[in-house]
Amino acid sequence: MPYFESREHLANFIRKAVRSTNTLTENDVFPLDFYIDTLVDRRLADEFGWQLRQDITLLRKSNFLQWIQQNTAIDIFEQSTANIYGFTQEFLIMMNSLAGVAGVYSFWLDRKTLLYVGMSVNLGQRIPSSYVEHLKKIGDPVYLRYIATENVADAAVMETFLISKLKPTLNRACKYSCFPSIKIQIPKMSKPFLCNSPVESPVEEDTCNGERNEGKQEEA
Repeated sequence: MPYFESREHLANFIRKAVRSTNTLTENDVFPLDFYIDTLVDRRLADEFGWQLRQDITLLRKSNFLQWIQQNTAIDIFEQSTANIYGFTQEFLIMMNSLAGVAGVYSFWLDRKTLLYVGMSVNLGQRIPSSYVEHLKKIGDPVYLRYIATENVADAAVMETFLISKLKPTLNRACKYSCFPSIKIQIPKMSKPFLCNSPVESPVEEDTCNGERNEGKQEEA
């Protein structure tokens, strides 16, 4: 029988863990829903809860992503209507210019942590939908880098090579797990483009530090 009886039980446990320490700030952690969905959907809540009792720093963004990568083969994160980030104008303009272009794309957290690598025959169409599938709940700035190719076959080879070599956090852990033994010439990726930016919302997304804050109407 699982220790956490419900999503709310897990949420309260994480909130309590954060309140019990002064080593974590709101900027150090993801929105609460990101933890809940990731752990519950992968049936990792009990394992994570046990380890969190011993090491509160597992809630740090980089530590959590690393823990997930080590403990499961990740598919995708579900979409959320409570998204506080929207596409930037620069990103949308770039997607128009990549319509019909084949290639490989990658998403990065703070330009340092590689989150995901993918490929498509139509980058301008695939990249926005891939962001929604994998990263809509992450609640942090996400950067895009890409490589345009002459055809989809080149893109498929590059994708396989890059996943095997770089091991992005959100790609399947069991896919291309061995290090590539062949050497191929990979063109330089584009400069980083910011995909998302905060948007105004009347409802602030719940974080690990407290309950969701809804706008209160002033009494007459």
